[in-house]
Amino acid sequence: MGAKDLAKISVITETSLSQFSGRTVAIDALNWIIEFSGGVRWGMDASRLRNSNGEQIDHLVGILRGIRRLFRLDFDPVFTFDRSGSSTLKSRHSNRSDDSHFWQDEPFRRDTTRKLLNLLDIPYVEGEMDGEAEAAALVRKDYADFVISNDLDTMLFGAPVTIQNFTGSDSEKLLSLAGTLDTLNISHEQLVDIALASGTDYFEGIDGVGPKTAAEAISDGTSLQELGREHGQKLPDLEPLRSYYLNPQTAEITGEIRSPQPDIQAVNGFLDSVGFDDELRRSEISHLKKSINH
Repeated sequence: MGAKDLAKISVITETSLSQFSGRTVAIDALNWIIEFSGGVRWGMDASRLRNSNGEQIDHLVGILRGIRRLFRLDFDPVFTFDRSGSSTLKSRHSNRSDDSHFWQDEPFRRDTTRKLLNLLDIPYVEGEMDGEAEAAALVRKDYADFVISNDLDTMLFGAPVTIQNFTGSDSEKLLSLAGTLDTLNISHEQLVDIALASGTDYFEGIDGVGPKTAAEAISDGTSLQELGREHGQKLPDLEPLRSYYLNPQTAEITGEIRSPQPDIQAVNGFLDSVGFDDELRRSEISHLKKSINH
């Protein structure tokens, strides 16, 4: 969830994805697939979510069910992935309690995810570091209109608008970077410092300091190091982390993002090849066709 405590001071309002119909959307792939596959696991017999080799296919069911919602809303999606094997990524995962190792440790998940996206004709970006940073960069560079993610790090990476709660179980939420900065009367740089003080994926924060305390101090001109000393802590050099959020290294993007043209026959064959049972495969293909021809 990134700097999840920031939600306490961020400007987050109810919205609806239907208001953004027809737009191009950058999707934090890891967050998206974990959310949708989690819903699949709650609602289906677990035995149907493993193939004959014992490999999990819940992520593929989750992708299909999330994608068809995007298709019904005429979105042009582009997915962004974390870069595997980076020291930053490992640090990020070590500080998380969720299943963010989702496909990093499982080649089957990783490879079949990309194969399905290719057959659906959905572009994706292999990130230089964080998928959230890549998604935010796509919006800043005008390749996409907003980000879909439940991770507040997208705002720290500079995404102007992030849509949360996108699985359909609750009302979607709109996280606004400009609204948050204006409400708190702070700069983007100060927001990053507030996040670091209260804890992120990469730094556990200052003991006893939450986002409200950090915001009050930092908006008044207190530095991170001063805030740490006030709470009896000598902080490490946090400049590299500040720079990581404020000036993230992201992939070079060429070309343009266009509306996908899925190869339904190829998707059907792929689902069969990875172990979908006949009933599940026919159901997913039927729903996919309906979402395309809505």
